[in-house]
Amino acid sequence: HFFPTCSCSVLRFFLIIDKRRRSKPVFKTNSELIATINKFRGFLANADTMAVKYSGPPSSIDFNTAKSKIRSKDLVDNLEKFYSSASPPAETYEWSAEAQAEKEALYDDS
Repeated sequence: HFFPTCSCSVLRFFLIIDKRRRSKPVFKTNSELIATINKFRGFLANADTMAVKYSGPPSSIDFNTAKSKIRSKDLVDNLEKFYSSASPPAETYEWSAEAQAEKEALYDDS
């Protein structure tokens, strides 16, 4: 998934730009460009759902079920020990207001 833990402000920004630009004639004449834009719009429609889905901690892993289905019990035991001892920090990204303003100025100038 694309940016599963980031704020969707970046994606919302591109949606706003998309709304501003879609009335331009270039978007109505190039079928390849139209297909690409529609694919991107589909991604944006799903972005908020992904952000909510991945905003919380992951669900716990059922190692007992894995042990019953996998031949190598040692492998599952080692993975369980690693999982219980590891606590990686969450990776997040917040798009700064300055960067948003800079990109907005670039799009307005084009």
